[in-house]
Amino acid sequence: MTKLCVITPTIGRETLRRLLTSAQLQEGDEWFVIGDGPQPGAERVCKELAVLPYLRYVEGPQTGDWGNSQRDLGMRLSLADYFIFADDDDVFNSGAIKTIRQHAGQSPGKPFLFRIWHNGGVIWTSQELSPGNVGGAMFVVPNDPRRLSHWADDMSYVSDMAFIENTLKFYKPTDLIWSGEIIQIMKPETSEQWKHLA
Repeated sequence: MTKLCVITPTIGRETLRRLLTSAQLQEGDEWFVIGDGPQPGAERVCKELAVLPYLRYVEGPQTGDWGNSQRDLGMRLSLADYFIFADDDDVFNSGAIKTIRQHAGQSPGKPFLFRIWHNGGVIWTSQELSPGNVGGAMFVVPNDPRRLSHWADDMSYVSDMAFIENTLKFYKPTDLIWSGEIIQIMKPETSEQWKHLA
């Protein structure tokens, strides 16, 4: 079975519990919740959800860099086959983990761009790498340190775009698989429309 690792940087938002209960992983999977410095609220939520054997809270460096350093730390800690990146104010769509695992099992070693619900609509809308069309929450990538960029190499607001582009430089253009499946809902409280997808 393909082992998955979800990496969630956090500043202790109250929505963290909602994310952590929006998907269920399996034995052998990992879910790292990594604090941007001390985040006692997030640590408490993880302890309250200790029944989830794959969940682990880690206090990361205090950087204030949109979670980039924390994502890099999560990648270094993981022993799983694939990385999934989920922010603490978003949620997984129903069936997302099963969908990701199936895709990764069918095409091992390939990077994926799934779809997400963002700002009242679905992206990607076209198979092109551009800001606003792709984002970190849709990128599912193998845990192969030789073919991974670093999130913290770019400290701009479009650092996820830089991570995706720089990581894909280690792959052939034909390796990237575009999937039409919606795996995450960005800030679901901002739109009621997404609920028909669940």
